[in-house]
Amino acid sequence: MSKPSWTGTYESLPVGASESSTRLVDGATIDAFANAIQSFNPIHMDSDWARENTPYPDRIAHGVMTTALMSPAITSFCERWQVRTALGIHLVEVRPPGRRWRHDYDDTYAG
Repeated sequence: MSKPSWTGTYESLPVGASESSTRLVDGATIDAFANAIQSFNPIHMDSDWARENTPYPDRIAHGVMTTALMSPAITSFCERWQVRTALGIHLVEVRPPGRRWRHDYDDTYAG
């Protein structure tokens, strides 16, 4: 069985084409990610430290974790539009544990 040929291009994307995914990131998720990448900065691991030393009400997830969590939406976007290339990504705000994350992907930076 042959795979369909993906022939989509940036130019073929409709203006406003987008995809979103949502995931709850809690303390256990941050802990598991920290262990996986061996990064234990107190802003990610220590709620008291984060409250005392940052403007955030709690510890926050690793920035690179945000990138990792974008994969489902990027995959869906590329499959829907049959585009093989990377797409522009932009972050809206920092999210502490226990709050929903929303990642939006669009063609803003394409081309």
